[in-house]
Amino acid sequence: MLAPQEHLDIDALHAAIEAARTAMRTAIGARQKPDIVHIFAQVRHIHAEVAGAEKYFAEAGNVEAQRRARGERLGAEYLMGQWLIKLEAVQLRYTGRPGKGVRIGTPPDPSLITLDDLGVSRIESQLWQAVAKLTAEEFAALLVDDTATSSIFRQIPESRPSSLGALKFHPLANIFPLMEGPEFAALVADIKANGQREPIVLFEDKVLDGRNRWRACKKAGVEPKTKEYRGKDPLAFVISLNLRRRHLDESQRSMVAAKLATLGEGRPSKTSSIELVSQDTASTMLNVGVASIKRARTVLEKGTDELKHAVEQGHIAVSLAAKAAELPKAQQREIVKQAEAGNANVVRNVVKKAARADREQKVAAKIEALPDRKYGVILADPQWGRTAYSDETGRDRDASNHYPTATTGDEATQDNAIKALDVGSIAARDCVLGLWCTDPHRGVDVMRAWDFKPVSYFVWVKDIVEINEAQRAMPGVTGLGRLFQAVGAAGTGFWNRDRDELMLIGVRGHPVCPALGTQGESVWFARRGEHATSRADSHSDKPDCAQEWFERHWPHTPKVELNARRRRAGWDAWGPETPTAEARREGADARLPDAPSPAT
Repeated sequence: MLAPQEHLDIDALHAAIEAARTAMRTAIGARQKPDIVHIFAQVRHIHAEVAGAEKYFAEAGNVEAQRRARGERLGAEYLMGQWLIKLEAVQLRYTGRPGKGVRIGTPPDPSLITLDDLGVSRIESQLWQAVAKLTAEEFAALLVDDTATSSIFRQIPESRPSSLGALKFHPLANIFPLMEGPEFAALVADIKANGQREPIVLFEDKVLDGRNRWRACKKAGVEPKTKEYRGKDPLAFVISLNLRRRHLDESQRSMVAAKLATLGEGRPSKTSSIELVSQDTASTMLNVGVASIKRARTVLEKGTDELKHAVEQGHIAVSLAAKAAELPKAQQREIVKQAEAGNANVVRNVVKKAARADREQKVAAKIEALPDRKYGVILADPQWGRTAYSDETGRDRDASNHYPTATTGDEATQDNAIKALDVGSIAARDCVLGLWCTDPHRGVDVMRAWDFKPVSYFVWVKDIVEINEAQRAMPGVTGLGRLFQAVGAAGTGFWNRDRDELMLIGVRGHPVCPALGTQGESVWFARRGEHATSRADSHSDKPDCAQEWFERHWPHTPKVELNARRRRAGWDAWGPETPTAEARREGADARLPDAPSPAT
C-alpha cells in the first residue's frame, strides 16, 4: 500500500478511473484478456492509493478529504464489481464452478480470466460485486456513513469471520475423515490455550483446509482466521496436507481414494463421465491398491453410516467392512459396536460367519428358484461291492447278504455301474457332495466320474464311543483327556479288519465353504446301527453326524440323500419307493433315472 500524502491529486485519480472505464468497455468487447487484466490492475492500484488516503485523512481529522477519498475508493469498487459481473455474463471469467460433465479441479481454459489473473481474492470479488448491485440510495448512504458497509456484508455472510458458522466444507476436504476423540480434544485445548496458529483455507466459498481447526475454534470460543486459496491444484493441496499431518492406515486411505474416485460436481456421482479421477490415479495418489479401493466403494455404496465411520476412524479394516456391507443393517451395526470396543478377533469371526451365512442363503434361494429340482448338498451311500476270493466260501459275511450291492464282475465293473448314475442331473452348479466309501481310491474315482472335485474327508470310527462323565472310574478327572471305549467288534477285511468308514467331501462349482472355526474335527466316533430295527439294517446304517454336519453349514440349501435308508426332515431321499418325475416336480423326492435301488 502506498503511503498517502496531503497533496494526493484525487481529481487526477478520478479521471484515470473514468479513462479505465472507457478502455475496459473496448477490451471486453474485443475479448482481449491481456488488456482486461492490465486495465483491472490499474484500477486496483488506484483503489489501493485512495483507500490508503482515506485512512490517512481519517487519522488526521480531515473529514472533507476523507469523504472525497472514500468516494473514489467506493467508485473504484463499484466499477471493478461491474467488470466482474460483466466478465461472467459474457463468459470471459472462470468462476470455479465447473459446468455439467466437467471435473472439479480441472484447470480453466487459458482464454478465461481467473481471480488470480486479476489479483483479486474471492472475498474482495464478493464485496465489490455487492457494491455494484447497490441502489443509488444505498450507494449514497455509504458516501455519507461508512458504517453502512455492514449492509453489504449481510449480502455475503461467508465473507465475514463472525459468520464462519454458516460455512460449508468443500467436497475435496470431505474426502478425508474428521478428527474425533482425544485427538480432537487435544486440538481444542491447544487452540484455547495458544490461539489458532494456522488460518483456515477457503476455496469456492467453502472450507478447503482446516475443518478440524474450524470446529475446534467454535468449541474453544475463538474467532477463526481465514485466507483464500490461491493455488492451481486444490486436490493436490488437500491430499498433500492431510497425508503429511495425519497417520492414516491403508483402510482409511482406501476410503479417501474411493471417495475421490466417485466425486464429481461437488458430490458423489454414479456417472463415470464426471468422476474426478480414475481408480488407478486415486490408487497412485493415496498409495493403495485398486482392489482396496473397490472394497471401500462397496462400503460407501452399501454400508451403514456407522460402518463407514468405523472404517474412516480406523476401527475396522476395509476388507472386513466390505463383507459386512453385504449384510443386513442390524448386523452391520452390531459389528461396528464390537469393532469400536476393540474386539478385533470377534469382529473378524462375526463378519466371516455372517457373510458366509448370507451367501449360503442367497445360493440356496437361486437353487430353489430353478425350474427343475436341483440340490446344493448331496449325501451318497453307493452300493459298493467287493470281489471275493471264492463265490462259494468268500461271501458268507459279504455286504450283499444284507443289502443290494453291485456284485457283477470285478471291482472296476462294479464301480462303473455306480459311476453311471446320473448324479449330475440333480446337482446344482455350486454343489457339495458327501460320498461314503470304504476304499478311498474307489471313492475318488466315482466322485470324479460324477464331475466333483475331492477336497477333504471325514473318518467315522465305528463302535468306539466317548465315555461320559458318569461312566468314568474317577468322575471329575479330565486331565487325562477324552476317554473312549469299544462297544462293538471290528469288521472284516483282506488286509486289516475294518473299524472305520470314510466320507469323502467333493465340490463342483463354488459352493459356500464352512466358516473358519466351525468346521469340526475330521473324526467322528459313533455306534453302528443307531437307527437299525434289525441286524440286517445295521450293516448299512450311518450315524447322524454326517447329516448334522451338512445341516449346520448349509441350513437353507436344498439337500438330498442317495440310497437313503430312512427319511430325515429337511432332506429329499432317493430310493426304490421314490415317486415319479411328475410327482417330484410337485415337491416330492428326487429320482435318478434307471438307477439301481437300495434296500429299505
